[in-house]
Order: sequence, then structure tokens, then C-alpha cells
Amino acid sequence: MNRKFGACLLLLCLLGQLLLTACGGEAGPADVTTDPAATTDPAATTAPVDPADDPFAGLPDKKYEGYVFTFLNMDPTIGYWMNNTLNVAEASAVKVDQAIYTRNRIIEDQFDVVIEEVIQKDPIGFAQTSLGANEDAYDVILDYIRDMPTLVSRNYALEWGDLPYIDLENPCWSADMTEDLTVGGKTYTTSGDLSMTSYDGTSVFAFNKQMAEDLQIGDLYQLVRDGQWTFDKLYEYGSMAAKDVDNDGKYKVDDTYGIITYDGIFAEMLTAAGVRLVTKDENDLPVFTAKGDENFYNIYEKVLDVLHPDGMYISANEYRELANNPAKFIGGGGLFFSDVVFWISKFSEMEADYGVLPNPKYTAEQEHYYSSINPIATSMAIPYTASDPERTSVILQAMAQHSHYNMIETYYDEIVTVRNVRDPESREMINLAFENRVIDLCAIYDWGGFASTMKVFMIQNKSNIASLVQRLETKVTAKMEEYVEACNLDV
Repeated sequence: MNRKFGACLLLLCLLGQLLLTACGGEAGPADVTTDPAATTDPAATTAPVDPADDPFAGLPDKKYEGYVFTFLNMDPTIGYWMNNTLNVAEASAVKVDQAIYTRNRIIEDQFDVVIEEVIQKDPIGFAQTSLGANEDAYDVILDYIRDMPTLVSRNYALEWGDLPYIDLENPCWSADMTEDLTVGGKTYTTSGDLSMTSYDGTSVFAFNKQMAEDLQIGDLYQLVRDGQWTFDKLYEYGSMAAKDVDNDGKYKVDDTYGIITYDGIFAEMLTAAGVRLVTKDENDLPVFTAKGDENFYNIYEKVLDVLHPDGMYISANEYRELANNPAKFIGGGGLFFSDVVFWISKFSEMEADYGVLPNPKYTAEQEHYYSSINPIATSMAIPYTASDPERTSVILQAMAQHSHYNMIETYYDEIVTVRNVRDPESREMINLAFENRVIDLCAIYDWGGFASTMKVFMIQNKSNIASLVQRLETKVTAKMEEYVEACNLDV
């Protein structure tokens, strides 16, 4: 609307100038500027370009003579729970695929390149042969976030500060990922709007509206808006929903649960409560802050209290028939579903109405609702073998900018909102989940095996987390220091 108004205003100004000239109102000598800058400096006469109108704003007008720009990406049969495709070869009736197809053809035409995607089950492992031989085989490598330290530790990844046209402060890049994954001010991996996996991998809750109505729970959306969607409310409502269907005194796969989820819920609940196992010091260096953190210890115990009562949760990791499949939630087997945004796309056949919520707060006093980005979302690294970092930066920035203004909204509507989420309130709730996303370096990289061991402790309902912190602190610190050293920092 603003652009239309601006265009109309410009047209009126031009018409006015023509009328003035026609009526003998030409400017006299005193009205003519003699400032050369006013007539020769484009910056002095041209208004800034709106990136929404020009996704190539700020980028050079260059042609790369048919250069084949190659992404090494994960096989979608491995990363089956995320939309990780970066290149679509032909027009498609699927809106997101068509948006990818259109974006890439525009980029190819603008810069005279050919975009290709090489698919492998283990991209980093596959790339190491060519990287070890100093071959410039791939322009960008995408793999699980948790596996990126392999490239960094072997000096196989280029620091993003060496990419002249990459602007990580531009909204087309994930500020959450960049901030959390940067160490000592250096960025070796991040993601942006040209890849949708960080959105797919964001943790959320869904709920069965019919079951909530039957239990007379009330308006969960308003509960979120009022800041009252908390661990205690999750426990209260989940307990109301739990039902031993066959009355045999044991909760099994056919019973009704408060929460249908997977084992990652434990780490996600800690993050939702504001826990950070690793924080950053004044030099942007990681510090293992779990030791002696009484708040962390208390939250850990609270998560166990919320999740472990009979009937509160069932994990897809425990039952093969539930593995990686929200079918039990779709069939009405639980009030809540806790996982990542991608799985919402599997609810389209659900008979009961459903809605989406952010992760709950620890207490109502907590300022924000926090969401995790899953360790097996993908992020990007630039191989150190890149023969032309400027070209890499131009193509990547162009793809990210174009995606931000022309593709992400399509993803939002097609995958999340129109086809699968059945009410506008859920869109509002998903926005809340996307607003404050967190990557905890200790949890994502599992330094010293702490995060994976802690998960086992939580599954087994083991208290006294302080003893585990003390036992593994030395290992965590050693692995953390190894990674920092590999980052080639100047501090």
C-alpha cells in the first residue's frame, strides 16, 4: 500500500511539473542549482532502494559466466523431518517448491550462474576427502548443527567475516543462530531464510482443542497472552487428560496421555525455563555455568516433577509404533503434543481441531517464552577451499535476501498456517515461538558428553544433577577449550 501511494505521489509531482512548464512557469537562472553533487552524485538524488522491491540491493551487478554454484546438502530421506531442499529442478504445484524454483532461476539469471545441489547422507563425512585434498568442490556445505565442529576443528571452514557481501545483521539471516553459534566474535556456521530447517526445527507445543473443551480447560491462547502458560499449568492440564483406559494400573501405548512427545522434551523444557548450560563471557567465549547454579538444579528437579507422574508423557523413542510419527496425537491419544514445528504439517488429516502454543514458561514471572532450535536442524559452512569468497558471498546473500522477502511467507502459509494450522491464533503463537529461539552450545555440541548423559538421567528420573555436573565438569571444559582453540581466535 505504501509503495502504491509513493508511486501515485511521484506521478502527481511529474504531472504538476509538466503543467507548470506548459503554463510558462519554467525556472529562471536563479532557480537552477550549480552544485555538481546535486546532479552527478546518485546518492544525492536517489532514494534508498527498498529490499522488498529489489532483493539484490547492496550487491554488485556481476556476471559469473555460467559458474556452477554447488550446495552439498543432506539426503531428505535422512533429514526427513525438515524441509531442507535448496534446489528444485522444475516448476511445481507445491507452493514452497515453486518458490524455491522461482528464486533459483531469478538468481541464476541475475548473476549468470547455475545452482546445483549434491545430496549425501553424511555431507560433512563425504566432503572430507575433497577438503583434505584441497579441492574446491562445493561452495556451501549443509549438515546437522551438532556436526559442524568437525569442520571447524580441522580448519576446513571459512570464517564468515571473510565473506565481503554477507551481512549477518540483515534480517534474512538467523540472528538467534548467529549469536549463539559465534565464538570469540567469529562465525563458522549459521543459517538464514534460504534454508527453512531452523524454522522446522523450532520446538513448540500443539493441543487437541476438542479434548481441552471436554476437560473445560479454558482459553489456552489467552493464557499464553497473559503470561500464565507455565510448567504448573502444563502439569495441571496434562494430569487431567491422563487416563488408564483399560484400568490395569499401568500406562501403556494404548492409554491416553497428557503429552505425546520424544526424549528431546527434557532439554527443551530446560531451555524453555531459561536454563543455559553454557553462557558467553565478555569476550564472547563459552563458559560452563551449570556448576553451582542452584536455579538450574531447581529447574531440573521441576522438570522431573512435571513429566514423570504416571500418564503425563509418552515418548516416541520408547514405542516403535510411535517413532517419528504423530499418529497417536492425531488419533486423540493425548492433550498435548511436544516436538518441532515441522510435525504440524502431519496434522492435516486430524479430525479434532488443534492449535499451537509456544513452550511454557518456568513461572509466570519469566519474561519471555523460549524455544529451542533442534541440534539436528541444519546449518551452513563455507569450505576453506572456496576459490572466490566474494562470489560465494554475493550468491548466498542474494539467495537469503530474495528468500526473506519472497519465499519465507510462502513457507509460513503453506507449511504452517493455511494448510495445517486452522486458526489465526496459532499463527500468533508460532510467531511467539520464533521470537526467542535458543541454541545452548553445551546441549548442541554435547561437550564432554554432558548433555547426552543428562538426558539419560532425566529419562530415568534421576535426581541430584549436581553430582553429574561435578563429575563431568573437567571433560566439558576440556572439549570446550579444544573448540575455542580450533576457532583461531585473536583474543
